[in-house]
Amino acid sequence: CRLSIRRQAAGEQVVVQIDAPASIFKQLEDLGMPKAMAEKLVGLTRVEKGLILVSAPPGSGLSTTFDILLLAADRLLRDFISIEDAASPTREIQNVRPIPYDARTGTTPLQVLEDVLQTYPNVIVTRDVADKKFVAELVRLSAADKFVIMSLKAIDATDAIARIAACGVPNQQLAATLVASLGQRLVRKLCPKCREEYPTPPELLARLKLTPEQLPHLRKPSEHGCRLCGGTGYLGRTAIYELASGTTVRKAVAAAVDPVTLRKAAMQDGMQPLRDAGMALVVAG
Repeated sequence: CRLSIRRQAAGEQVVVQIDAPASIFKQLEDLGMPKAMAEKLVGLTRVEKGLILVSAPPGSGLSTTFDILLLAADRLLRDFISIEDAASPTREIQNVRPIPYDARTGTTPLQVLEDVLQTYPNVIVTRDVADKKFVAELVRLSAADKFVIMSLKAIDATDAIARIAACGVPNQQLAATLVASLGQRLVRKLCPKCREEYPTPPELLARLKLTPEQLPHLRKPSEHGCRLCGGTGYLGRTAIYELASGTTVRKAVAAAVDPVTLRKAAMQDGMQPLRDAGMALVVAG
């Protein structure tokens, strides 16, 4: 735990923060990713060149997913380097060489990248990209002969693509190099001890094209909770994902279509939207 003492007008305030043991995740399926999607994504990390985007809104488990994806990649067969912000140290990953930059001293990620390229890395990894010139150069390199994996804050998988395009990246170049864009959210799980069942609403059955016999009930949090969940009705979280990858979405990127059309193109390539992934968890209880 962590202990801090703060001086208040009425005296001293003692704050004790108890940290729960960190969850240990070994593979993407442990995070909640469907096995088929995990196998496809790991397979895509084995391409010789190209760009993979990993995105999520703030506080949605982006760093954890990014780390597990790197652990699943073939780090023993290729030279991985990670360009990182010295002010925000990340988890150490075997065979991924960290190369820090420090904006506080005037060092930019683009300057560090120029030095790194002299060591001829195969794979360039970077997190929470925000420098537009840096992003544009990484996309250019991924179109040439490098494999790039980057994370960024975005609403969903297609929003991440649009944000990269907004950095001044030519649409044709981005389309040619885009391998996949992974978006995620975190959702709370119902407490398995006190969750309650209720009849499935008819309108939901109609939407899902199911009969009452196929889905007689759903589950909801208990109003009062229990000792296991501390009275909240929820226990733990899991992630839901959507993966935009395929010929149709690349053609849409090249044509600079609007966000709605881009999303439709991704679904034509087989992307299951985050909303559908969340509904599947609801149906599963």
